[in-house]
Amino acid sequence: MRVLCLPTELWANVASYLEREDHLSLVHVCRDFHNIFYGSLYSNLLIGPSHPAYWEESQYVESSIFAQLGPETSSLLKRLETDEDLRSRVRTIEIKYLLKQTTYRWEEDPNEPLYDAFVGAIIRICRDCPLLQRVTLSYALIQAKWVIYLASHPRQHLDLYLEGTQLYGRPESMMETVEDNNPEIGPSITVRSLTASYTASAAPLWIEIISRLLSSTSLKRLGLSSTPSFGLLSALNKHRQATSNLESLTVSVLDPCVVDLFVRLPNLRELYVIQTVAFRLLAPSDIPPAHGPTSALTKLEAISIDARLIPAFTSGRNITSIRARDMIPARSNGFAPLTPVNAGTFGRQFGSEVMVRTLEWEKCSRIDEVLDYLLEMNPGIWHLTIIPANEPSQEEFTAYLAKFSQLPELRTLEFPVLIHVPSPSTMAWEMEKCQSLRKDGLKSLVSVSFSAFLTWTRHPEDEVIWRPSGPGTETVKPTYNLIIGPLPFIYREEDKFVESPIFASAASQTSYLLERLEADADLRNRVRTIEIKHLFKETTTYPYQWKEDPTEPLYDAFVGAIIRICRDCPLLQRVTLTHGLIQAKWIIYLASHPDQHLDLHFERTQLYGSPESMMETIEHNIPEVEHGITVRSLTVPDAASTAPLWSETISWLLSSTSLKRLNLSSMSGFGLLGALNKHGEAAISNLESLTVSFLDSRAVDLFARLPDLRELYTIQTRDFQLLVPSDLPLAHGPTSALTKLEAISIDASNGFAPLTPINAQTFGRQFGSEVMVRTLEWEKCSRTDEILDYLLEMNPGIWHLTIVPANQPSPEELMAYLSKFSQLPELRTLKFLALFRAPSPRSIAWEMERCQELRINGAKSLVSVSFSTFFTWTRHPEDEGLWQPSGPGVEVLKQI
Repeated sequence: MRVLCLPTELWANVASYLEREDHLSLVHVCRDFHNIFYGSLYSNLLIGPSHPAYWEESQYVESSIFAQLGPETSSLLKRLETDEDLRSRVRTIEIKYLLKQTTYRWEEDPNEPLYDAFVGAIIRICRDCPLLQRVTLSYALIQAKWVIYLASHPRQHLDLYLEGTQLYGRPESMMETVEDNNPEIGPSITVRSLTASYTASAAPLWIEIISRLLSSTSLKRLGLSSTPSFGLLSALNKHRQATSNLESLTVSVLDPCVVDLFVRLPNLRELYVIQTVAFRLLAPSDIPPAHGPTSALTKLEAISIDARLIPAFTSGRNITSIRARDMIPARSNGFAPLTPVNAGTFGRQFGSEVMVRTLEWEKCSRIDEVLDYLLEMNPGIWHLTIIPANEPSQEEFTAYLAKFSQLPELRTLEFPVLIHVPSPSTMAWEMEKCQSLRKDGLKSLVSVSFSAFLTWTRHPEDEVIWRPSGPGTETVKPTYNLIIGPLPFIYREEDKFVESPIFASAASQTSYLLERLEADADLRNRVRTIEIKHLFKETTTYPYQWKEDPTEPLYDAFVGAIIRICRDCPLLQRVTLTHGLIQAKWIIYLASHPDQHLDLHFERTQLYGSPESMMETIEHNIPEVEHGITVRSLTVPDAASTAPLWSETISWLLSSTSLKRLNLSSMSGFGLLGALNKHGEAAISNLESLTVSFLDSRAVDLFARLPDLRELYTIQTRDFQLLVPSDLPLAHGPTSALTKLEAISIDASNGFAPLTPINAQTFGRQFGSEVMVRTLEWEKCSRTDEILDYLLEMNPGIWHLTIVPANQPSPEELMAYLSKFSQLPELRTLKFLALFRAPSPRSIAWEMERCQELRINGAKSLVSVSFSTFFTWTRHPEDEGLWQPSGPGVEVLKQI
């Protein structure tokens, strides 16, 4: 059989196009694939949680300094710490959400040594990666000295990115030697670029950081979108530095002190300014000339500046790239009239000594002027981007296309004027326009974009075929699971997305998704689950930029529009609201889906509104929702609301015969009884599964009202007074209740009462059940021997057993427990989380051997075993010997 072989270099190139899941599969195919794809698997690492939530307690316990990060991140850091070969494969690292609010349950203040040691240990591991190229700190709270420490990588010129990062410490701390065996950091800074956005710091500390970085000859790119030019000049003056080797600079504003700054940047090639004013207007005369005794910026090639200052920067210089903007941002001095775009203002080539090859004009309100000038004075443009301030008419659009086609050297065109939802017909129309531009004169055109959704490209040697890319291509793909909402706590960058609907204040991708769902019934048919994230008061100025209070009509209309779209998805199965602020009436509205029995899940959601608002008819064409609630399950692990409003909400849901599962881990049984009583003292519910925070003697009446209950889960069994066994109703007789109950989760202890003995005298056979108990889970277990002895004697037919020990057993105790497990003949799954150590090749082999021993010694039906949170060992029922591992510990297998 012939085997197709590719050189390793080509396989490595293939790896760059694959997802992480593909790499995980390929490294186990063979030894050659392991060597090829292993490096790609670890070239880009994320350290930290995926969202800024408090880390939840789990069964993962270890003594490492990284333990509080959870098993996956902790395991990764420990492996990086010990494995030099693994560190050599890392190219980029992103460290996220080491914020004060999410410092993983550190009780100390983050200024204290414990937190700093924790952060420092992570930074040291990153810096020890010899081929590291890029480090990103996103929404992190970190001492400034660690930024300097990263910037002095001994082998690499790093690119550093700080996004939403808070820096603390003293300016003097920069002089500290971070490691005893390192020379002072200042002279050895090797960083290549620093980009900082939304970074918070005391002004003296930030100036000190920038000053030390500027002292290095290696720093070429500096992006400070929130630092003015005079702040940069202060940093240069801090240590009396004469000049800097910077080649690219981004600052927030320019003011009249820029003359002194530009003289200090002799190598600057790119200058990008967010706005051009500070305390007063910057005049063209404030810009130094390109020639003469006061000349500066002689190497400048690219500028991003207000249009009126273009001639001051282009005159006498070889400027090849210009970015301009008509609509001046808020808070800037935008009262000056727009600069005419004509030969009288700029001369030829915008005043540059050479042809301008790249032009970007944002919020452009005079497209005709710009195009006429290009045709007459700068026809050699290669890359053109024009973002209109207003949507042009169809006639204007056709006229613009005619002018574009007269630019003979144009290679890429970005003209995002179309805001319609992409469809097969509009995609065909756009493709036709791309081809017509080429036929009409643009022979070099290879890339065209008419919207933020699609970019059309062709190979230079292909005369006809245009291929689409971008989010609009998802139109032709099935959609099942959606997330509506921004990435958490990310400020929305202004983009090229132009629109007017209620969703416009959301990020462009989210707004685009909602628009498509609103307009496309076929697309709504494909949706099965929706998660709505971060619609809460604290972030209304970030992603959604509402100025009104969220309880006001504008915010409620915005949320309501999203909820209506969700409810209009006919095959929707589950909706999750995460970190949301929402009127309670919208929950009732979702719970009355006309076509589906939904599963609703609310996590850290705040409800507001009045209980009376539940009576409102939310849509005129829908009957009052009290007659149409169809929700199947509601899960609320932690919600905030006033007690009357929350009780009213639950009361409405309980009125429905469709509600089968209710999980209210922050609501008591007594509170649930109060909600049920709103429909009368004799009202009953069809609930089959219930989770409440606690039960007490006042909630006994509740059980008689739940005749169909099969599962009961409580977080604790006490409140103001202890719940005693006599408080619970009997299974038979005139006062019987819970006759269908099959599964319970309760506290085996009664608060401060002594632990209940686990023996035949206490429980009788089968824990007192009429049938064999098949599933048993015991957490924080301090008497494993008692439980196992009872199971062997009184409930040997157990199928699924989970025991989480309160303390780690000794090796002798562990082997004794395993011997007892093997005597349970019908045991199918065993979870005995007794190993707290980090996985190693030796421990992996030991666990596999124990799994096989359990089967050989008697547990013939065993198909799944866990000794820790790192691994779950499973085998096919027909396979006698092969156990396959899964879980976060699988990553360790790559070391073997």
